[in-house]
Parts: sequence; structure tokens; C-alpha cells
Amino acid sequence: MTTAQWLDFIGISVDPKRAEGVSFVINLVTPDNGEKYLVEMSDATLTNIKDVQSGKPDLTITINRADLNQVMMGASSFDDLIKAGKAKFDGDRKPFDQLRSILVAFTPD
Repeated sequence: MTTAQWLDFIGISVDPKRAEGVSFVINLVTPDNGEKYLVEMSDATLTNIKDVQSGKPDLTITINRADLNQVMMGASSFDDLIKAGKAKFDGDRKPFDQLRSILVAFTPD
């Protein structure tokens, strides 16, 4: 799964009722493959734009794409990778926690 597909999956996992009034901007950077994404929550909708970064993000997440695979597969968490020095949060962690709190777990089938 590409990073864009993963971010889109997160976007469709957002519960719009829980997301009402939530807004933030996150820069996601994966230095090992050079990807950069702007991830924005506004109007109960999560969007992402490849190759764009905010000059004033609420949070910047830096993680190698190889390590992000572990998060995507559920084999590791961002917190585990932060503790291991494999991921870095710069800025306010609140948007990350808000995003986790408004996601709905479902199976695509």
C-alpha cells in the first residue's frame, strides 16, 4: 500500500460526527524515500496532498517509510517507534491524539 493509499484509508475511517470542530495541519515526512505529505483535518474531513508541506504545521511527523510499514501493518505503533528513536514528533502532539480518537475501526469487506 502506498503512503497516499494509507492516508486515504485513514481519511475514510474518520467518524464525521466525532470530527466536528476538529481542525489541524500535520506535515508527514518519510526521509528514506523523500515523500512529504500535508495532512489536514477541517470540516470533519481528512485530506492529504503529496509533495506539499505547511509552513506552520501543528505537528510534523518524521518516520522512515520502511518503519511506517510496521505501523500500517499493525506490527508497531508510533509510540513504540518514537521510543526506539525511529520516529519523531515536532510540535503539538494533540492533533495526532485527536485523529486517533475520531477513527472508526472497520473491515473493508
